[in-house]
Amino acid sequence: MSFAAPKRVVTRRQGQAGVLPKKTRYNRGIMRMRVTRWTIAVLAGLWACLAAPPSSAAAAPSTYRFLEEDAEGAFDLSAAVRATGEGEARLCFGYRSPKDHYYLRVRPRELALVRVENGKARELAPPSKLSAPLGRTPTELVLKRRAEKLSLLCRGLLLQVVGDLDPGAGKVGVATSGGLQLEAPRLQPVEPPAFADDFMREPNETGPWEATVGWTTTTVGDTSKSANGFFYRGTGNPGRAVTGFEFWDDYVVHASFKAAQEEGTVGIGLYFQDPKNYLALTWSSLRGMQLVRVRHGSPHVLATKPAAWVPNQWYRLSVQVLDGSLTAMVDGRVCLQATDASFGRGKVALLVDGKEFYFDDVVVKPATYFHDPAPFTHRVRWANVGGVQLAGSTAWQDYTLRVRATPADRSGLGIVFGWRGPRDYYLLRWGAEGASAGRKQILRVNGAKSVVVADAAGGYRPGQTYTIETTFRPGYAAVSINGKRALETADPGLTHGAIGFKPLSRAVREVTVALYEEPTPPEEESTKEFTNSDAHPDMAEWANPAKAWIARQAATGERVHWRKGDYYGDVSVQIPVPVLNPNARLNAILAASGENPGTGYTFQVRRPAPDKLALQLLRPAATKPVAAAATAVPADKPVSLTLARQGSYLVADLEGKRILKFRDATPLDGSRLGIETTGDGVNLDLRTVQVKSRNVYDYTFHDAPTDWQPQYGVWEVTNRWSCSPGWSWFGGRSERLAVIWNKRRFTGDLVLEYYAAPKMDAVPEAYELRFRDLNATICGDGKRLNSGYSFIIGGWGNTK
Repeated sequence: MSFAAPKRVVTRRQGQAGVLPKKTRYNRGIMRMRVTRWTIAVLAGLWACLAAPPSSAAAAPSTYRFLEEDAEGAFDLSAAVRATGEGEARLCFGYRSPKDHYYLRVRPRELALVRVENGKARELAPPSKLSAPLGRTPTELVLKRRAEKLSLLCRGLLLQVVGDLDPGAGKVGVATSGGLQLEAPRLQPVEPPAFADDFMREPNETGPWEATVGWTTTTVGDTSKSANGFFYRGTGNPGRAVTGFEFWDDYVVHASFKAAQEEGTVGIGLYFQDPKNYLALTWSSLRGMQLVRVRHGSPHVLATKPAAWVPNQWYRLSVQVLDGSLTAMVDGRVCLQATDASFGRGKVALLVDGKEFYFDDVVVKPATYFHDPAPFTHRVRWANVGGVQLAGSTAWQDYTLRVRATPADRSGLGIVFGWRGPRDYYLLRWGAEGASAGRKQILRVNGAKSVVVADAAGGYRPGQTYTIETTFRPGYAAVSINGKRALETADPGLTHGAIGFKPLSRAVREVTVALYEEPTPPEEESTKEFTNSDAHPDMAEWANPAKAWIARQAATGERVHWRKGDYYGDVSVQIPVPVLNPNARLNAILAASGENPGTGYTFQVRRPAPDKLALQLLRPAATKPVAAAATAVPADKPVSLTLARQGSYLVADLEGKRILKFRDATPLDGSRLGIETTGDGVNLDLRTVQVKSRNVYDYTFHDAPTDWQPQYGVWEVTNRWSCSPGWSWFGGRSERLAVIWNKRRFTGDLVLEYYAAPKMDAVPEAYELRFRDLNATICGDGKRLNSGYSFIIGGWGNTK
C-alpha cells in the first residue's frame, strides 16, 4: 500500500483562486414591509376621475394617493391590477413634486415606464405590449428599482430593463381612471443578496435551508481537528434544499459538489417560486449539462451541453441570472448561456435526483459576470448621464472590461470605467481626430478638469475590429489591444465605478465584464487547532503564519526574513509599522533574485520622530533613491503601510492613502520578497504581515478541493493517525499509486511548494518504515506522470 497525505499544498503562478472564510453569512435584506389594500370601486366622490363608466375611455389620472412611507434606495413595488374596461392606472415612485417623479403607466394592453422631469413626461423605453390584455382576474405587477436600473415584471415575466441612475428617493402612490383598478400595493426595501454557508453545524441542525427528507450535515473525524470536517449530504427522487427570499434577483450562486455514484442529477435552482416553478442549471449523467425552465411542473430545455462528471471528484458549479440572461460555469469557466425572462426574482435551491450528493461552500452574491452581445441594440438598458451611456453598478470594483468594437470613422472610441458620477470617472479615448488624434490616452475626469494619466502613440485604423481589454484593479489600470499591452496607470482614484461609453455607437459589437473575487488570506483558512504551535509544535512549520518567513544573514551582516516561495508579477505586502527609534530602519524588499537584498526594489521605512514617517525607494544600479515621501503619522501607535508592485509601477499607501508612486521603464524580474530590520527597538510581529498576490494559489484544503482532479486512488479528508483518528487532513490512498492533478493550466515560471506526510498503517508505527514516496510532478499533461518533471523523494531504492 502507498499513501500520500498532503496537509497543505501551495502552488504559485499567475492567476486567481477564490476561497471563503469558514462561517455562515446570511444577509436577509431589509425586512420592512408596508401593505395597504384599497378597493377602488363605486365610492361616489372618492376621485372625480372615477366617475366615468367602466366601459368608456377615461382621461389619464392626475391625483395620487400615497403610502405613508417614502421609498429610497433599492426596492420592489408591487400591486395587483384588474381591468373592467378601458382606462389607465399609474403606480408612481420617486415622487418629489408634480413636476419631478416616475410612474408606471398601466393600460389594458400595454405597460410603460415614464419619467416626469421639469414638468415634461417622456417614456424611458417603448411601451411593452401585453400578449393578452388585462382582465377582471387580478394580475401582479412588480416594479424593481435598483441603483442603476428599473425593471418591470408582469405575470411573472421580465418585460423591461431600463438604465437609470436617479437615486429614486421619494413618495410612492397610485392613481386610476376608467376601468382600471390597483389593489394591495406593497413596498419592499431590498439589499443585494449576500449568503454563504459551509455547513459547520451539528447534523440535526437544519440551518437556513428548507429541505426535503434525507438531507443532513455530515462530519469527518473531530471537526475541531479537521482540515474540512463538514459537508451537506443531499438525496431524493427528486430532492431539494431551498434558501433565500422571494425578492432576491440578479445574483450568482456558487456551490461545490461531488457525486458518490455514476448515475443521477444534480443542480442549482434560481428564482425558485415553488417545486413546480423555477429556473435551473442541471447536470445529469445521462442528459449532460442543461439550463432549464420549469413552469407548472413542465421542464423546457434552454441550452444543453454533453458532459459527464467523475464520481467522487469535487466540482465548483456556478450559475448566474442577470436581466434574464443565464450563465453556467464549472470550475470558473463559462460553459452554457441562455436567455429566459421567467419569474424575475426568487429563492435559491440545491437540487438532486439520486443518492449521495455532497455540497460545500455555497455562496450567493450579486452577479459578477456582465455580458451584452449587442449593446447598441439594447441601448435602452444603458443609462444616459451627461452624454455617457452607462451600465453596471457604481459599487463595481476590481474587474476586467472587454470590448469588441469595429469603429467605422476617424472619431474613434471612448470607453468609460470607474464611473462614480458625471464628473468623476476614467475615459480611454482612441481615434484619428479630435483632442487625442494619433494617440491613445487614459483621462481622469475630476470635476471640470480632465487630466491625462497615461499616453501612448495611436495606431488606430477605421474599419478594423479590435478587442480592447481594460484591467481595473484598486489603484491600477492597464489597457491591452488585441492582446498587447498598450497603456497603464497607477492612480489612487481607481477605486470603484460603473462602465460605459462616450458615446455608445454601432461600432461597439460586444461587451463583457468579469468581476474578480479576492481570495481570503491563507492564514485565515487553517483550522484554529492547527495554528496552536505551543500545543502542536510539529505543525508550526506549515500552520503558523510566522513560519512563512525564513531568517537569513545577508552579506551586509543584517538579518533578512525571506518569504517562502516565489512571487511573480504583481504583489503587495501590508506591514503594521511600529513606533521606531530614530536610528532604526525597516526595509521591505520586492522582486529580488535569490536571497540577495541588493537585487530587488527596497522600500526604506524610518520614523525619524514618533509623529513622522519617511519613505525612500531604492533600485539596483541607481545612485540615489528613485522616489521618496515624508508624512505625519500618529505618534503613539503603529500605522498600516502597504507596499506594492503593480505592472511597471511601485506604489506605497499609508492607511489607504497613496504617498509614493514610481514607474520603472525596465522593471526587475525577480520573484523573492523579504523584510530587513536594522538598529535597535524594531518590534515587528511577522504574523501580522500580510502578503497578497493574484499569482499564488494557496491550498490548505479548508474548502472543498474543487481545483484538484483525482486520477488514481481515493482522495478525501481522512485521519492520519490510527491511534488518534480525530486528526484529519486531505490525503490519498491506493494499493499502488495515489495520484491527483491540479485542474488549472500553468504557463511560464512556476514554483510548487507542499507539505506532506505518510499515513499510519494498521500496524503501529509502520508508516515510519514503509512509506517514503511523497512525489510531485510539474509541467505535466494532467494524465501521464512521465509527461513532465517528476521529483521523486527516496527514488527506487527508497532509502534515506
